[in-house]
Amino acid sequence: MMKIYGGTEGGDAIELRDLTLLVDVADLTLVIDFLKSCLEEIDSPDWEHEHLCDYSSDQDYSGPDIEVWKAKNYE
Repeated sequence: MMKIYGGTEGGDAIELRDLTLLVDVADLTLVIDFLKSCLEEIDSPDWEHEHLCDYSSDQDYSGPDIEVWKAKNYE
């Protein structure tokens, strides 16, 4: 089962009930492309997780980070 976590200002991770993304077309395209990239790589034995901020080719990207973890590596 998918779980969603979020970070607090203090850095603690908490499980979230839902997730809301406030995006424009460019943001949503970036997120979709990032998730597709994760999908292509997730079955690789050495793939653990990826960060949107690392994926973004825009050097000025300063938006919130999204992390995708392979479930068996996180729990």
